[in-house]
Amino acid sequence: MNLYFALKLRGFEPDLEKFDGHKHVDIVFERPKLHIEVDGIQHNQNLKQALSDIKRTFYSIVDGYITLRIPNVLIREELNETANFLVEFILERYYKHIENTPVKNPVNNLPSHKFFLVGKALTFNQKKTMNDRPNDLLRIRPEIKKTKTFDTMSAEERFQNETLRPILKLQNPLFVKVFQQYIEKRKGVFYDLGLEKKLGYIESSLIKDQKFRNALKGMIIGHFTVAEYEHYTLNSSSLNKRMMNLLIQRLQDQVQLFDLPLSVR
Repeated sequence: MNLYFALKLRGFEPDLEKFDGHKHVDIVFERPKLHIEVDGIQHNQNLKQALSDIKRTFYSIVDGYITLRIPNVLIREELNETANFLVEFILERYYKHIENTPVKNPVNNLPSHKFFLVGKALTFNQKKTMNDRPNDLLRIRPEIKKTKTFDTMSAEERFQNETLRPILKLQNPLFVKVFQQYIEKRKGVFYDLGLEKKLGYIESSLIKDQKFRNALKGMIIGHFTVAEYEHYTLNSSSLNKRMMNLLIQRLQDQVQLFDLPLSVR
């Protein structure tokens, strides 16, 4: 399910398709006692389905859970915005759950999973107990509105569109500067080449120069959240290829920026 994986990329570890004794719930968060159901169009147009949904919600309330019903059209068209909103909602839900649960030492009762690596820094008694790096990284990334997500999209393609493309756009001024310096250190032979050979030079530099390629990869990977890095390590070879192809294309599209030596700019 797309929303499930989007939440995992943001550091959460919910349960998927969990049976609660009455029904299977699409996404379950145990500690904040939250059920998330993703509804297709039939949930609004089919009478039996609508009545079933009311009963499902009732059983959740009896068990102390609240239910969020998310229209599938939001997942299909605005997955990132929906997931980002849910980050805030889930954390606020957790705060209220903790406040109403008396414990001797709340800090020692933190669950060990990655739920607390996202969103706002977790606070007890008005004291900040951890940094906000994941949410800070997500907050500064530019939005790429033309990028869409689809149910049939592979995990690698989704990672490319939701993580790699925004980071590459954010880091673009740095990539341009780094490549300008790369040209200068190689006696500026790039400046005397024709357009086609300049494009080939860019591609060859990022593919054949392993040291340079690794430096550029570091500038991208350093902007991953912990959850994104864990996802990346599962298929790093394929994602590295996507990463470099995107960067090659980005630099080639800006080849005019490398026409003149830095000394005459």
